[in-house]
Amino acid sequence: MAGLAKIHPINLKGLWELGFALDEHTISSQFIGYDESGRERFQTERSVMEDLLYRSLG
Repeated sequence: MAGLAKIHPINLKGLWELGFALDEHTISSQFIGYDESGRERFQTERSVMEDLLYRSLG
């Protein structure tokens, strides 16, 4: 099925019976400096799943 993101399920341990994440979150993140407001800026490489979520919330 073209256009669908592949998932890489990860079992999560915790105080619940069963938990999963669909994929890793951030592949890498590099500090690149501060913006004009003094906020830290990062160059981030996201997994496909994280990028889809990030774009849907933006």
